[in-house]
Amino acid sequence: MSANSHMWTMQRRNVTAASGHSKRHPVGFSPARDNLVDPSVFYTSPWLSNQTPYLIYRVLMACSLLYLIRWDIQVINVVAPDKLWISFATSWGIVLLTVHFISGTTLCAYHHSTKKPRKPRIDGKLQHRLNQTSPPVPWHFKAYQTLAIITYTSAFVITVGYTILLSSIHGWGTKDFILHAMNSVIVVIDIIVSGMPACLADYIYFAGLITVYVAFTIVYWLVGPNAGDGNILYWFLDYGKAPGQAVVAINLIFLFSLGLHCLVVGISNARDGMLKFVSKKEGASQMY
Repeated sequence: MSANSHMWTMQRRNVTAASGHSKRHPVGFSPARDNLVDPSVFYTSPWLSNQTPYLIYRVLMACSLLYLIRWDIQVINVVAPDKLWISFATSWGIVLLTVHFISGTTLCAYHHSTKKPRKPRIDGKLQHRLNQTSPPVPWHFKAYQTLAIITYTSAFVITVGYTILLSSIHGWGTKDFILHAMNSVIVVIDIIVSGMPACLADYIYFAGLITVYVAFTIVYWLVGPNAGDGNILYWFLDYGKAPGQAVVAINLIFLFSLGLHCLVVGISNARDGMLKFVSKKEGASQMY
């Protein structure tokens, strides 16, 4: 088996289960939170032995998203001058995506090396999960994982939410595609090229974000810069004229966002499966 094959196997299993054990975990299990993942999954790509292209990718994405924020603020000032840019859910999603890539760039740059270290062999198998004597995963990696999970799920929620609730009103122009569809494309790519672990229990973080944003929309409706209905951000969150509708909409957002978080976990698992397949194929080719 080649060094690349060892690297693929090690990285894939860093994200899933320990050698010889089932991939199933108890409810509430979170790899990073429970100190059961190698920290390198947060700043390296499992597909690459030379991490320079991965670092360049994160730098370019961070710069592009910073420019997107500047452009979007200018657009909002023209099309909705009576609204605050940061009041829209789409703006929250862009900010999350930008902070995610800036944080990822910082971690990649700090830990950057052209070759990833190879794990020692234990009982003829690679050590791909931290053992009980390993130091705990540093807090900043856990914080970064939380940020990534929230960012990934929010991107899908924004895309699907806009498609179902708002596209019939605002359409799908170039601006709308950039703001409400490209975020999900970026997230799918990032999940696949990174080694970020994800599990169902991590949904609690995004549920917290929904709660914060709903509270924000209520405060904005009460004390926003406009009079009357001018502070209503979305037709389905009309707390004045249709509070019952708003309550139903909020509960449905929680429900379908859970389904979209499952999509994040599914893509992460599919990536792990691809890594396992490539690792086995590479290992088999080395036997001949």
